[in-house]
Amino acid sequence: MNLLLDINKVSIKNFYYLDTKKNVIIDGNFTKMIYSNENFSMNGSYFEFPIEINHLEKYGNKTTILFNPQSKTNSHIIQNFSKLEAAIIDYYRQNHQSNSKIVHTLAKQLNSGSIKIYKEYNYSNIEHVENEAIDISNITCILKISGIWETVNEIGLTFKLFRV
Repeated sequence: MNLLLDINKVSIKNFYYLDTKKNVIIDGNFTKMIYSNENFSMNGSYFEFPIEINHLEKYGNKTTILFNPQSKTNSHIIQNFSKLEAAIIDYYRQNHQSNSKIVHTLAKQLNSGSIKIYKEYNYSNIEHVENEAIDISNITCILKISGIWETVNEIGLTFKLFRV
């Protein structure tokens, strides 16, 4: 079972890193992250992502949400996730003596005003209607942070957005 963490109450010291492995997507390494405190442990970390969505774009089985990154609500959310991204990477770099250049992939993606929604494997039994009308006011998303990727020169966060 996974729990949603409160981005305002999460402690950076509760992030732990598993053994680093060869990254199969890019030429580099991937380090899986767990979040653990005195009450629970879980693979990765999950956060409610209450972004105000303007529009949904669907292309085949791919869905992208579009939002205004400058709106008051969204800019606050983006700022919180950007700070969390920087803190997680800094904490990793300190613990692993890494001097790689930080690539703020999450902050960059959020400031672009669009992000892809991934389909969670747990929902494969739900029938997908190709041209379904989706009420954007009823969309709830969860941001999962899985770990850290690192190449010879750069380091960043691995994340995905899911619709619940």
